[in-house]
Amino acid sequence: MVKVSFPFSVKYGGKFHSPSEALEVAENEVDKLVALGAKALGASQKSSEKAQETSPPKPAAKIPPKKEK
Repeated sequence: MVKVSFPFSVKYGGKFHSPSEALEVAENEVDKLVALGAKALGASQKSSEKAQETSPPKPAAKIPPKKEK
């Protein structure tokens, strides 16, 4: 689920929503709604938590030793 917001009143899911109200929509509908004027606010907490669980941890960066002159 992704949160989007419209700068005007919209009817989504059979319900009217006021301007700037955050709506949770399916990820496959985001592109269509952005084309109609929505602003994507980001993934909801459930989606972001799920993404964090599935991504493997990055290895630590190796810092080269200092060269002495």
